[in-house]
Amino acid sequence: MTEKRKATDELLAQVGEGTVEERIETLIDLTTALTRDGILGAEDLPLVPVEVPEWGGTVWVKPMTAAGRDAFEVAVSDDNGEVDRKNFRAKLVVRTAVTPDGVRLFTDDDAKTIGAKNALPVNRVFEVAARASGLTPEDVAGLEGNSAGRDGDSSID
Repeated sequence: MTEKRKATDELLAQVGEGTVEERIETLIDLTTALTRDGILGAEDLPLVPVEVPEWGGTVWVKPMTAAGRDAFEVAVSDDNGEVDRKNFRAKLVVRTAVTPDGVRLFTDDDAKTIGAKNALPVNRVFEVAARASGLTPEDVAGLEGNSAGRDGDSSID
């Protein structure tokens, strides 16, 4: 018996009994099940270009990793878990703006300077960074809703 035939027979044995539709569904589930190596080896941090004509070109955004997102949420929160909205957008931009090779453009300390830039391009990059990192509008609203900042605060600290 060939290896291919043996693998097919093993797969069919796992499918079991049932209607044709049930067996096909089980077969699809078995053939699309992810493995540890498949997940760990997946290239799931694609760079996203953002055109920023106000700055004269393209900013590349790299999605945050799961750990990076957690660190961001901690960085924008005080000891009581309340979010400090001051410069929130710039803080995300400096963590996600990268070179075309994926190297960070800014340090966290650059957030104050980015916060002093025109809000339109900063917000454009922020929206792409948030979407690419899985921060939904509901997540952002939830973070901002649990906020220590004042609505009218124009500080860039």
